[in-house]
Formats: sequence, C-alpha cells, structure tokens
Amino acid sequence: MMTVGVDLGTTTVCAVTLRDGEYTGARTLPGAPMGVHHTQDPAVLLERARMLTEGADRVGVTGQMHGILYVDRNGNAVSPLYTWQNTFGNLPHGEETCAGYLSGLSGYPLASGYGIVTHVYLQEHGEIPENAVKLCTIGDYIAMKLAGRTSPLLHASNAASLGCFDLRTHRFDTDALARIGIDPAILPDVTPAVSLMGHVAVGDNQASFRGSVSAPDTALLNLGTGGQLSVLSAAYLTLPGLETRPYDAGRYLLVAASLCGGRAYAVLERFFRLTLAAFGVERADVYKDLERIVRMGIPERPLTADTALSGTRADPSRTGSVSGITEDNLTPGALIDAFLRGIAEELKPAFDTVSARLPVRGLCVSGNAVRRNAYLREVIAQVYGLPVAMPRYAEEAAYGAALFADGV
Repeated sequence: MMTVGVDLGTTTVCAVTLRDGEYTGARTLPGAPMGVHHTQDPAVLLERARMLTEGADRVGVTGQMHGILYVDRNGNAVSPLYTWQNTFGNLPHGEETCAGYLSGLSGYPLASGYGIVTHVYLQEHGEIPENAVKLCTIGDYIAMKLAGRTSPLLHASNAASLGCFDLRTHRFDTDALARIGIDPAILPDVTPAVSLMGHVAVGDNQASFRGSVSAPDTALLNLGTGGQLSVLSAAYLTLPGLETRPYDAGRYLLVAASLCGGRAYAVLERFFRLTLAAFGVERADVYKDLERIVRMGIPERPLTADTALSGTRADPSRTGSVSGITEDNLTPGALIDAFLRGIAEELKPAFDTVSARLPVRGLCVSGNAVRRNAYLREVIAQVYGLPVAMPRYAEEAAYGAALFADGV
C-alpha cells in the first residue's frame, strides 16, 4: 500500500512516500511563481501535485493556510490563489487597517492574509469572478481535484485559518459574517474528521505538528519563512497572545506565529553577501561563513536585535532594530548572534504563557533555519531552557499529511 503526503508550500511542493507505513523517500518540485498581490496559479500547483501522487493508493494533502481561491460550479479554479502573504488587510480603513476594522466588527481576531479579510476586500472592489460559487484553500482545492469531486470540503483546521470560525461548533459564525457583509453561501461545507483525508486537506501547521512531535507534552517551534510555536491541548483553551486551532478528535493546538522567522536570517545573509559584492567578492551564499564567524566569539557585551522585520499580525507597522551598540561591540559576530537570538526570543513570551497552563517538558524544532544551523539550535536551547530535538524527517508537513492519510 503506497501512501503519498503532499505539502503545497509557498515556494515548493513536497511529497513523502510511505509503503505499508514505512518512509521510503521524498520528492520536491518548485512551487508556483509568486505574482502581483502575492498570488499564485492554482493550475501550476495542481499539475505538481498530480505528478507527485501518480500511482498512490492513498493521498494526504496539506499546504499553506489562510489563503483563498474561487471555484465555479464544476470545481474549476476561476481566480488565482491569494496567499497568506497577501497585504490587502494592511490597507487603511479610517484610522485603522482593514483587518483591524473587520476584527472589531466581527468580534474575531483577523489579520491581513486571512481568507475572510481578502474576500471582503475583493468583494468591495468588485474583483470576485462572476462565475465564482465557492471559495476554498489551496489544499482543499487540490484534494477536491485529486479525488474527482466538484465541490470543495474544508477540514476545520483550514476553515479556522480563514477567520470567523467557531471552534466549538466547527462552523463559520454566520452572525459575524453578516456583520462584515459576507454571504455564507460562498463558503464550503466543513468537517472536523481527519478520516476524510484525500477528500479534504489538513492545515500545514497541524500536519507539521503530526510529522514532528511524538509526545503530547512537547512543544514545536518551527522556523521557516515565518515562525510558529505550537502546543497541543486536550481541551478547548484560550490564552492571550496565542491562537486556538483545531487539531483532531476534539484536541486543539495553541499557536503563536511570527511573520519573519527564518526570513530574518536570510535578510542578514543578504546584507553580508551585498557587502562582500561591494568589495568585489561575489558569493552565491554565505550561510556557512556566518556560523563560522559567530563561533569565533562575540564581545562580552552583546548586541540586541528585534527581528520582527515584517511587523507582526497585531502591528504590521512594527520594524526591526539593533540596539546596545558601543564602540567595542559592533562586530560581525555580535550582529549574527543578535539576529539569531532575536529569532529565538520572538516567540518566547508565548511559550511562557502556555507553559504556565500546560505541562511542556520538551521542545522540538523544525524548518530549514534550525536544521541547517547548529548554533541557532544551541541558542534556542539556552533561551527556552529545554533540550532541543529535531524531527526524524525534514519534510515534516508532507510526512504528517501521509500519517494522517494512513490513520496513524
């Protein structure tokens, strides 16, 4: 029995293959190019998914959350995918942002990139295709097409990522939708059942947690383009600074997210690479050099960096900073160390909040930013005061989708 788990990422499409439950390998293809307004072509992503799942007996699908596309009555895409990086919600609405205004009106915390926010913007600007009958996430669109269905069905994990979703009833809040002018008919049906994998897609946060964490008292810190801290709760729970998301069988994930996790380190790498180029030295990348330099030593008085370079969901206008500069400590090593500590520390307040309510005895770290940087793993262990473990397989979300499809 061959099971394939597919992860529709922002930059790549990855697939993990299990044969009779055993991991046998992974393949990765380029994702769809990013277009204007942070959009992607669903047809490209569907083609990639078909290539990667050919011959599979069972398929599990996951992928980037929050974003939406529109389909017609035959289940064909009639719009681009507006990804989670879309910024319509950051546009002004009086003295607030659009997302802030909709949050107050709906009673739900909404952010730019959430499907409900994107939909309201497109609706108000007359940009929804006339033949659109439903909106859905990219994962559920791909699952629908692979299963030969003509109408999308959303798993609660993806539905919740769009906004205005009642976690207790597993339904969109029709009263909240009415307050912000959305006809609920545009929204697909929702199921909390992971057993329908192959017809629905599970959110990439949930799939990554499943593919990374084996013990329920272990937190997951994922540092990819952005950052996410996830902790499993056996009961519905709300905590300040964390989002409660559906997981499976009545369990929930408590999640804190940053917009600029590993990307902050990529920005720093580009800075050093451009500096070298200014001196006539061309390099493809200098990541290994950065780790070598920081291990050469840092000044006794370190620098401090705020690495929220893309703002936060609560404050999109926030910028990063470097402070504590003296005559003696502005060195390459100190700057590298400060950025890595800033990345590690951004989600620490959320960790402190959740660990005060739930037993957290372990920390698993995932994503390329930590997998490729041993120094960052050491920093994380220091900041969180816990030993750091890594997932068995690098393709955490695709592996998790495969496990969900196998019912494991």
